[in-house]
Amino acid sequence: MTKSTLSISLLLSLTLIACGNTKDGGDTGGTGGTDGTDGTDGTDGTDGTDGTDGTDGTDGGEVGPPVSCVDSQAYSLDIAGANWVQPAGVGSILGGFITDIPVLQVVSATETEINTQVGFAADPDCIDFPVADFSGNPVFSIGPEDTNFSVSGLDILIEDLAVTGEFAQDCNSIINGTLSGIIDVRVLAPVLVDLVPSGDPDEICGLLAGFGATCGACADGSNYCLAVEVTDIPAALTDDLTCG
Repeated sequence: MTKSTLSISLLLSLTLIACGNTKDGGDTGGTGGTDGTDGTDGTDGTDGTDGTDGTDGTDGGEVGPPVSCVDSQAYSLDIAGANWVQPAGVGSILGGFITDIPVLQVVSATETEINTQVGFAADPDCIDFPVADFSGNPVFSIGPEDTNFSVSGLDILIEDLAVTGEFAQDCNSIINGTLSGIIDVRVLAPVLVDLVPSGDPDEICGLLAGFGATCGACADGSNYCLAVEVTDIPAALTDDLTCG
């Protein structure tokens, strides 16, 4: 792998949309009683959009009704094809190093609790997550839990791994899936050996800083850790995992 493969193109687009129909409605209302009523209707139409607002969903929208079909289901988490928010600038590159697709296995689910495991299709050894609250069904949040990910054939520890999302009503996919955690760049040295032959974590952090990523504090007090945040994870039902 050469440095040319690490070239990144960032496109930031901000769009502001403003709808000022209320003022127009008031001006029209001044021309007569009928027109004034029309202006009021315009305001009511705006109020009508409040019905679509929600705070309980994983994307801020309304939550669907509870599901009862997730028991023993497994979902492939396409991390490489997701939106890497952190680490800034290099998240998608790290995602490209993930050679095995992680799979979220639902062991069991009740009205109040969900029991899950995470593993890989190529490896039957799964990591048990603590039983999590499922009272917000179909929305779930599991973790945090330390978990090994397979990156370029190496087991890389992700500390405090947490996964959230919402099960689709047919249970065939997970909507608005997210993943977060902390990764120590020292364990990435074998992956980045072509770029940083010395494996020195200070050099690795310096390389990452050139792309906008910042190394922060680790649990041991060193400053070699990166925050990982991945959103919009494509997650489809799969039968490629049977936890041992």
